[in-house]
Amino acid sequence: QSTGTVNAIGTVNVLTQVSGEVIEVNADFNTPVAAGMVLARIDTETFLANVQQAEADLLVARANLASARANVERAQSDIRNAEASRRAMEAQRDNAQAAADAAQRDLVRQRELFERAVVTAVAVADGETKASTALAQLEQSQANVVGQSATLDGRVSSLAIAQAGVANAEATIQQKEASLDRKSTRLNS
Repeated sequence: QSTGTVNAIGTVNVLTQVSGEVIEVNADFNTPVAAGMVLARIDTETFLANVQQAEADLLVARANLASARANVERAQSDIRNAEASRRAMEAQRDNAQAAADAAQRDLVRQRELFERAVVTAVAVADGETKASTALAQLEQSQANVVGQSATLDGRVSSLAIAQAGVANAEATIQQKEASLDRKSTRLNS
């Protein structure tokens, strides 16, 4: 019988690329090993769940991108509609301007005829009412054009926001794809 200390000739630090629960050990103490030999297997359930979650996240990101693109299309359509409405309101304003000009000319003519005693004061009052009404319609038409222009500006802003949403969704997809790649690599390691 002897007493003493046993020292190993050499030691090797074994490192893993991933961590997890060891489910199989292929080498024991004093088992000869070679480079590249699988020494142990780790439970892949956690990694598989992470990959599946990453795949689901990517699907959600792709759906969000589709929604963001639909928002852009909707915003573009809204702009086209707002532009058409503004053009229609501009045409109404131009018609109201022409009607106001005609009513004003008619009022001037009615006053001239009244001064020559060709028409009554009722005709002048009627001309004044028509001119006043035409002017009010013109002012309303002008206000409608201003309001529709503001609506159009809002639609343009909405388009910019929707386009930013697309850019954000595309960036999110890139992040989710990278995450899936990392998690898939861990699963296959």
